[in-house]
Amino acid sequence: MRRFLEPSPAVLYLPYIAHGQQPEMEYVMRESTARAFMFTGIGISTMVIRILVILALVPIVLVISGIPGRAAEPIDVHCLVYLDENEDGQHQPQEPGLPGVRVTNGVDVLSTDAMGSVDLQVDPDDYRFVTMTISSGYWPTDAWYHRLDSTTSRADTVRFGLRPAPELSGNSFRWIHIADTQINSLMYYPLAADIQAMNRLELPPVFIVNTGDIVNDGHVRAEWEYYLDQMSVSEIPVFNVVGNHDDDSNELSLALYEEYVGPPYYSFDIGDWHFITFNTWRRYIHTPSQAEWLDRDAAQAPPGSRLVVFEHFSLRYGFPEVLQQFVDLGIQAVFSGHHHFINLSTHPAGIGDYSMVWPRGGGRDWTPRSYSLVSCHEDGSIDFEIKRLLIDHRTILTSPASEDATCGPEVPILVQAYDSAAAPVDLTAHMYDPSGIPLEVVPLSREGISLWRGAFSTDGWPTGEYRIEVHGNFDGVITESCG
Repeated sequence: MRRFLEPSPAVLYLPYIAHGQQPEMEYVMRESTARAFMFTGIGISTMVIRILVILALVPIVLVISGIPGRAAEPIDVHCLVYLDENEDGQHQPQEPGLPGVRVTNGVDVLSTDAMGSVDLQVDPDDYRFVTMTISSGYWPTDAWYHRLDSTTSRADTVRFGLRPAPELSGNSFRWIHIADTQINSLMYYPLAADIQAMNRLELPPVFIVNTGDIVNDGHVRAEWEYYLDQMSVSEIPVFNVVGNHDDDSNELSLALYEEYVGPPYYSFDIGDWHFITFNTWRRYIHTPSQAEWLDRDAAQAPPGSRLVVFEHFSLRYGFPEVLQQFVDLGIQAVFSGHHHFINLSTHPAGIGDYSMVWPRGGGRDWTPRSYSLVSCHEDGSIDFEIKRLLIDHRTILTSPASEDATCGPEVPILVQAYDSAAAPVDLTAHMYDPSGIPLEVVPLSREGISLWRGAFSTDGWPTGEYRIEVHGNFDGVITESCG
């Protein structure tokens, strides 16, 4: 049985320091309060230097790289989608093809025939992948996209294996939303520890989506490698979205993004929910046919699908032409990042507009380091639970404080109980008289994210020193008490 108030070492110190600049924010999680924030800002001299550097570099970048031109002639691709019966990621002659699976070349959305085959022509100037829309009730046994060699026009063959996944066929499920991991060249952020906390969730989410600014400097290979290394501990599938930091300075951003995390836009199905990732930055990560693809992808979604978009910018700060296209297509909700604060609202256009804080340093709205546990329901509704990060089964009796003197008709009880993965339940406060005899047990009720409240009536109590213990458990797994 774990004691709540046992002493422990300092929990965490995470600075956010981008390469070559002063600290913008420090995150400190203290033993007494579990969290604190301090914004130190950027010095004026530092800001001036950054602006001058940017102004100096932009003309050079444009002269050297410019907008990508045609890399090669269109590539003919034969694609086979098959039922991977032994789940080895390799097509065997006896494994049948799967009909009706959607595959895209970044412009057209085509479906496999009765034999599981489809032929496409891919223009590398538009898209450098053949990408499969993962069908509801299935999961790939290997990759769901294939990156083409855009330096040649030689024909290619792609095979996508799928296995049955009945757990991904229902209309009610949970998934995780993170944004703005922004791995920088100092690589201080222990992202793996955050992902391991998500792995502990009792009811596993079906996927994690990172809605952009995956790294801080998209042209720096080491940042991408660190990101993949940290994410490798995930027991949950991960999808990624383009952010402005991922596409930060030149065409190398495009090459590294696609090399490390795949296509800049794509879609997948779970139950009646159709999820679409969309690139709303489009600087050097060039996606000229994305809007046309989006119309076709939405039109090919199964009848009755609820359409949800993952992009980097909130609808409130995005592009008007993108918003209008979303309205025309009947998009139900958009999940984003970029702004480093939590926004769970409905846009005036009637679309859910949901933005998440960055996990590495907390939010500009003073929100602690967090992730969002999102629930999609059978009736089409969407719920959120904002989960704080790197808090391991912590509970603190905050009122009454030790050695407090109190009088009056009742003793209020305030308890903070929290864990990054498990939910505290069934908390009760136990009062003992000065001789150690149990007096009363009262249930505590939850208020907000972590506060639990109750009260003892002092009617008939003699003057003396009393002891309070709080008992409960986290998701029925760990029994706790504090004195």
